[in-house]
Amino acid sequence: EEEVEDTFEEDDSYRPLRFSQVGQKPAQKITSARLADVAKNATQNWRNAPKIEVVNTAKELSAKLGQKVPDDTRGLYLDGTAYLIADNIENDSDAEATLFHESLGHYGLRSKFQKRLEEVLSSIYSTNLTLRKLANEWLGKNPSTYRQYSKKIQHALAVEEVLAEQSEQGPIKDAGIRAAFNSSNSSFVSMSHTLIILSAMISVSSANRPKLLSSE
Repeated sequence: EEEVEDTFEEDDSYRPLRFSQVGQKPAQKITSARLADVAKNATQNWRNAPKIEVVNTAKELSAKLGQKVPDDTRGLYLDGTAYLIADNIENDSDAEATLFHESLGHYGLRSKFQKRLEEVLSSIYSTNLTLRKLANEWLGKNPSTYRQYSKKIQHALAVEEVLAEQSEQGPIKDAGIRAAFNSSNSSFVSMSHTLIILSAMISVSSANRPKLLSSE
C-alpha cells in the first residue's frame, strides 16, 4: 500500500480522521438529546471552541463525511468539528471525556500549531522516551488507523492521540509526559504554554468529572 507524502498540512484541507474508539459497545447508551445537552453545558463558556455535532451512529457519520468511520467510534475530530456518536457513549462522564479528547486534544493542538504541529510532535517522539513508548503502544493497539501514512507521520499522529487521551481527565500529570515540554526548544515552550492555558480552564467536580471553567 502506497504511503502518502511524508508531511501533513495543518489546515482545513487536511483530512485524516482522528478516532476515539471504545473497543466494545456500551451496554447502556446515552441518548442523542442528552449528549447534545451535555456538550452544550460543558462548552457554554468556552472561547474559540470547535464546532460540535452529535450523531446517532458511526454509520450515519460515515454517510455524512463520505469516509468510513469504524463502528466502535465514540468521537471524531475533522476539519474544525468535533463529532460525538451517541451509540457508543455510555453516560455523561463518558460524553465529557470524549468531548475533552476531541476538543482539548485534537482541536486545541491543531489550532495552536497548525502547519508546525508535525515538527513539534515528531520532535517529541524523538526526544521523549515516555511519549515514544506510549505512542508505539497506541500504534500497536491501532495498527490500521494511520497505516496509509509514512512511519514518521504515524509516529507524530500517535503522539497526538496519546496527548488527546491524556486530556480526557483534565491536566496532564504524568511527569514523563510533562518532561517533553520542559525543553528550551521554542516549539516545546509554545506547547507547554498551550497546555498551561488548557489546564487552567479545567477543574474536577465532586463527581470526578472534568469541567471547563469560564475563561472570563
